[in-house]
Amino acid sequence: MQETEYTIYSRCGCPVNHRAARALARCIWRKALYIRGAWRFASVSTCLESRPGKYSKIQLFETPEEAERHHTGINSSGCSGNCHGPGKHRLVELATELLGLIPV
Repeated sequence: MQETEYTIYSRCGCPVNHRAARALARCIWRKALYIRGAWRFASVSTCLESRPGKYSKIQLFETPEEAERHHTGINSSGCSGNCHGPGKHRLVELATELLGLIPV
């Protein structure tokens, strides 16, 4: 089985020390159409919607397996048809163990 590659984020670039994974996600993806969930493993889809520019849909999961299942489903279904393609769907780990973040 192929090992899944995650991008790891531990900082968002702002001066706030975020205490929750969801807060860090909101700061990283400020233009997200939505952020669902509260855990550290994210399936990120960069989509085109009615607004100009790129926007992301973020799903946060408790385990990497849950994020990977969602990611695989998005890649195989082509999401809403407004996406930039499978290359724009990615897995991200919010490095909560590095920051002592809590899932809230």
